[in-house]
Formats: sequence, C-alpha cells, structure tokens
Amino acid sequence: MVYGTLWPTQDGWANMARYAGPAGESWSYQKVNLAAHERARLTAGDVLPVFEVPGLDAALGVQLCRDLRFPEQWQALCRRGAQVLCFLTNATNPRDRYDVWRTHLISRAAENQRWVISANVASPQQCSPSMIVAPSGEVVSECPNGASTVITASIDPSAISDWYLSQARADVVEVSYKR
Repeated sequence: MVYGTLWPTQDGWANMARYAGPAGESWSYQKVNLAAHERARLTAGDVLPVFEVPGLDAALGVQLCRDLRFPEQWQALCRRGAQVLCFLTNATNPRDRYDVWRTHLISRAAENQRWVISANVASPQQCSPSMIVAPSGEVVSECPNGASTVITASIDPSAISDWYLSQARADVVEVSYKR
C-alpha cells in the first residue's frame, strides 16, 4: 500500500508518501517541491528515489501533489529505472482546474512511456483525477470526479519503453539527477 501522510522528521514535519508492504517492508518519499503555504511549516525532500515493490515486477517512482508541475522530476525518475509512476495528492483548491491536472497526468505517462497511477482524495472539490494511464497516454481506468470508488487495471510491463527518452538531445538539453 502506498499512502500520503504528514510525517515527523528530525527537522519538523514532511509531506510524505509511505509504502507498507505485506512482509513488513517500508520506504518513504519526501515531497521535493513544496507549495508556498507549506514552506513555512514543512521540510522539503532532496531525493527522488526509485523503489522495488514485491509482486509488482516493475520499479516504482512516486510524486506528490505539486510535483506534477515539474516534468523534469518525472523524467529523472524514469531515467533512473522507474517503470510505474505513482502520484498522490489532496488537490481540492478551487483555483486549480481539473482538466489541467488531468492533462498533466496523461502527458507524464505519454512523454515518459510509463504507467501512471494517480490517487486524489474523494471530494466534490477535487481538482485532480484518480486514474490509471497507460504508457501510450490512454486512460485505462478513471474514477468519476468527486466519487469514492475503487479503480483497477492490469499493468502490462511490455508497454513500457525508453523510445522517447532515448531520442532526447542531451547536447541541447539534459536532465540530470544531482543526488
């Protein structure tokens, strides 16, 4: 299970994704790009980890909320081996547009040719969908806006590709991971 939470750290509190596995294994990702209202209260992470998940047969990268607006982070995760990208958010800001967040999620899947699994809080005010997007950009499962339900899809690892990433012109623009 991957879930979002506020988590105590030695420097205060962090916006975090946590993984709890069936054999007691666990890991966490600390949100890198904090929103303006979070910066005074939370500590930003500085690592973009890629995780192995037993039974998934694919490495997992995780992004939280505002991280969606930074496609270079998603690309860095993919270049480091992430094959499935999990996105968790509590996006209910009425100023944010649902169709923009939805388009970003589809783009992150298609531009990186990875599966994207997105989960948002079930709220009538949500502005980001809960959905599963194939590496082609096809939405294979989606929760109706504001609904509380379970969505599922079979993830085919053979659909994952590095075709686009391998064509990037590193002599012009290069995304690198500094950790």
